[in-house]
Amino acid sequence: MLIGIILPLAGLAVWLVCRALQFHSRLLPFLVAGLELLGVANLANAKAPNTIWVALFTTTAIAILLIIYFVVRDYDLLFARYFTTLGRVLILAATVWWVAAILLSF
Repeated sequence: MLIGIILPLAGLAVWLVCRALQFHSRLLPFLVAGLELLGVANLANAKAPNTIWVALFTTTAIAILLIIYFVVRDYDLLFARYFTTLGRVLILAATVWWVAAILLSF
């Protein structure tokens, strides 16, 4: 249970430090979202084993719908903006699921 809390916190801390130091990596948000979803799987495996699949589906669906909204609004697929926004949305959605898994595990 401790790994499910510390590993995502470490990922979020690295992402925040990189943002504060103006280091822009397009892969880092996906790594943080992956660590958070790993934390969800670790925390919710005993009480609700299907939670990770629900979290993966809804996180991906939210991100894809938001990106479709951006592409339709701008009429152009700007890959730099696409991946940056997708990474941020995945972090936000995965963080919500991770906090929910922490609350579920207690």
